[in-house]
Amino acid sequence: MYILNNGITEINEKSFIKKLFCKHEFIEGEHCSSIGLTRISGQDILIVCKHCGKVNNKLKF
Repeated sequence: MYILNNGITEINEKSFIKKLFCKHEFIEGEHCSSIGLTRISGQDILIVCKHCGKVNNKLKF
């Protein structure tokens, strides 16, 4: 998975066991391709751990 956040950041998906013991550092960004292309029809804003790839589904206010 690639996130557009002050440049393109590659997020590696790790196994379930490694996700359990990860000290999550979440970053927010727009889902994109490896060369930075995004969807025209709408933005996918994700909050993802930059170490294990866990998607945080909590809303920020």
